[in-house]
Amino acid sequence: MASKAETFEKTEQLTEIVGEFPRMDDRYAMSAYRHGYLLVQDEQKPAEFSRAGLFMNTLGHVDLATGKNRTWWCGSKSSLQEPAFVPKSARAAEGEGYIVMLCNRLAEMRSDLLLFDAQRVDEGPIATVYLPVRIRPGVHGNWHSAG
Repeated sequence: MASKAETFEKTEQLTEIVGEFPRMDDRYAMSAYRHGYLLVQDEQKPAEFSRAGLFMNTLGHVDLATGKNRTWWCGSKSSLQEPAFVPKSARAAEGEGYIVMLCNRLAEMRSDLLLFDAQRVDEGPIATVYLPVRIRPGVHGNWHSAG
């Protein structure tokens, strides 16, 4: 960024999946990191609601070391909100922890709080909190340990 050039030295595409709200293990912010998470707009999956505007129906994990992608689709009547990474412990290795996020259950007009193993998002949630209300789209946040 200190360069006065008008162009970047090089560009590199990290994944083929199209997404938004990229996240990582925040303990590695401003450092090299391996694991990235994002919301994916997978238009190949069925949707039983209007696709007008931004809709995200898939959680993605990109392993930048191997180039492998893992994804989980939330279903045809649901959409997802921005994920947050939660480390398993203060000393856990990078990417060792959980993804927490909201899932909008559109047909039921309510939301679920989903918890994933961050290394196995393709296996689906390991825990679900069924909320009795709908949380409006657009919740953003970071995880910060109390200690």
